Amino acid sequence: MADHRYQRTDNDIKRVFLASLQTTAFDQVSITQLTKSCLIDRSTFYAHYDSLYTLAQAVITDVISDLQSTLKTSLMKQHEPEFNHYQYFRDSLVRLFNDNAAKIILLRQINLGQNSFDAQCRRLFSDYYTQVFHLSADNFTIYLLVNLAMSDFDYILQHQRAPELAEIRSGLKGIEQIFN
Repeated sequence: MADHRYQRTDNDIKRVFLASLQTTAFDQVSITQLTKSCLIDRSTFYAHYDSLYTLAQAVITDVISDLQSTLKTSLMKQHEPEFNHYQYFRDSLVRLFNDNAAKIILLRQINLGQNSFDAQCRRLFSDYYTQVFHLSADNFTIYLLVNLAMSDFDYILQHQRAPELAEIRSGLKGIEQIFN
């Protein structure tokens, strides 16, 4: 029973935190404000989190975990003959990003340095592409693919769809012309 109450309180803290970010910049959110909105005392908050930064990190980790699971499934399926990386990536990410768009937009605004949402996504995409293409993380191709993935991410959030392969190819041809 205690685990259920702990989890419910944890979910409430995260929910109120995200609601607070809709109207208040991260650096202006206070623990006092959160505890009042959650109807808990400060000691309860601190039983869950050391600070607002650890709370922000936990909320970011929730979304990153879903993204990581999607990428892990893709890696497991990559050897199936009919498996299409981009289609799976596109469909799964569009669903994940559209389901969590408001949350993701808020979380991307929190500057946690190397623990920020975008920094974690970049590391995750880098790890993914190094496994798929068997290249080292410092290979320029990996850097380009990570940036392409982040651009897809931005595009999905703005347009609620992933770019089609033809759009990506056309864009890459346009970029190639710059270098000719």
